[in-house]
Amino acid sequence: YLRPMYGRRLFTDYYHNQYGINDDSSSEEKDIQVLQSSDLEKIKVSWNTGLANYSFMGEYLGKLYSKFPVKGILKYPNNFAKPSSSRSLDVQCRFGVSYNKETVAFQRKSIAKILQNRVQTKKVNRYRFYRELKQSKVVMSPFGLGEITLKDFEVFLSGSLLMKPDMDHMETWPNFYTKETYASFDWNLSDVSEKLENILENYLDYIQIAQNGQDVYRHYIASIKGNSEFLERFRDIVFFDAK
Repeated sequence: YLRPMYGRRLFTDYYHNQYGINDDSSSEEKDIQVLQSSDLEKIKVSWNTGLANYSFMGEYLGKLYSKFPVKGILKYPNNFAKPSSSRSLDVQCRFGVSYNKETVAFQRKSIAKILQNRVQTKKVNRYRFYRELKQSKVVMSPFGLGEITLKDFEVFLSGSLLMKPDMDHMETWPNFYTKETYASFDWNLSDVSEKLENILENYLDYIQIAQNGQDVYRHYIASIKGNSEFLERFRDIVFFDAK
């Protein structure tokens, strides 16, 4: 927080410095950093975007709620596919690469190029996308405008194994990203192919990781204890701000 980052993100700063990737002047974001170390104590982690409905119907329910704000419309999904179910696709890797910030698009374009001879990466309609998720053993989820993307939670619902760039740098809540809940690869992408092949060759050994990821996600959106943990965190944040 005390040093400026190109593109205001750790990973855009990384790709800028390591590979010379630049954003054009129309999309370039100015560096903003904390100026005094004493201000760091004001920063507190709240909660991430995982606490929403990312099922097939989630988007439609959200649009419906915007027109008819009835409380019952906003509900969490409860249809989880078993990670151990039979899956006909090895890997699903559907994602967009069109961003006005080249430092954001670079990782996605690079992954698409690495896997171009193995899997289709172009986007498809919503129905086919969700169907493929449930049929896939592994789903690739690169960074987008942020490291956490909505696909991460779609993957947890589908029971597939989430595979994405390493998240060890990030402090977030709930923490869905541990070595027990997803498969990671380096930001330089040098190990993507090797790790993917190893997972597919030993897939039975990775089903438990997919199950762990789903269990953690289910805990926070579909259990009384998970709901209580959110309430406790919300209370602590309010009291923190009041000091």
